[in-house]
Amino acid sequence: MERRASSTCASFLSNDGSDDLVVRFQWGGEPIGLELMRSPPSTAIHTVHWGANPLGVTLGIEETSRRVIVTRSSRADVNTGDVLLEAHGEPIIEANFAPRMAVLKQEREVSPVSLVFAPPPPPVHVKKCEGALREAGVDSSFELRFVDGRVVRYLEMRELNVLIRNSHKPCTMAFVQSKDKQIYGVLQKQEQQRRKQQQTNQAATASAGLALAAAIVVNMT
Repeated sequence: MERRASSTCASFLSNDGSDDLVVRFQWGGEPIGLELMRSPPSTAIHTVHWGANPLGVTLGIEETSRRVIVTRSSRADVNTGDVLLEAHGEPIIEANFAPRMAVLKQEREVSPVSLVFAPPPPPVHVKKCEGALREAGVDSSFELRFVDGRVVRYLEMRELNVLIRNSHKPCTMAFVQSKDKQIYGVLQKQEQQRRKQQQTNQAATASAGLALAAAIVVNMT
């Protein structure tokens, strides 16, 4: 019988200037009840026409999903992280990316070629979790950003499930809570504490009222 390693975790603020809270969870393979979800992807694709002028976009292969993405952009209509879907009507994947772009670079000097971009997929959020992961403070306000150091955002949910299931255990998952959600969480806890205190005060007031009524009855008999 395979012996599972125990899970460990570490929490820290991101050093990229965002002050996001990062929970690095080393998972030994035990049940943690992790369910992930993602909102529907954006349908806002946009087309760029590449003519004689420089495109102003640097493209590269995303390491985990192998999709073609924008790694740098000086254009207002294309953002870093966008996905290149098509070039001149042809779907672009890793296999045809380099040769197709080399051809298009020559063709665009004769007539503009069209490039179709889409926004990056929505983040992968935690729907629910249990066990050691929940004890580590992870809840539905966190997103899963890395598995064993690999970015998971560009993976389809099916691909992500396979990646986690087949990863060598223990594997490391990095969950991130943005700063604005940290603030919201604090406000939410403060509101819960206020309501709890209000209920306690109301109960105490009601008890005092009953005691006073009982004393009046006793004094009148």
